[in-house]
Amino acid sequence: MTRSSDQNRRRSTARLAAAQALYQIETANSLPRFVIEEFLAHRLDAEIDGVAYADADADFFTDLVRGVHERMAEIDGHLEGALGGTWTVARLDRTARQI
Repeated sequence: MTRSSDQNRRRSTARLAAAQALYQIETANSLPRFVIEEFLAHRLDAEIDGVAYADADADFFTDLVRGVHERMAEIDGHLEGALGGTWTVARLDRTARQI
């Protein structure tokens, strides 16, 4: 069964929002549940400063943020192995790390 283009768009929007939420969690040292609640209540499918934000798959967004946060040590280990040399995950730009 294939997903419709609307479902694909909603999941794509959720991925972008998840990267933004993970950045906020790391930058502000926030708890994931509070950031997820904020995004669900005030950002996803919202209008901010006259700009209507695209509809997002809220369940997929929530699963992504929780899953990445819960497995951050494992993900960082994979990144460390791929970086090699003197580079560490700590040296990565926060935005690049979230992507």
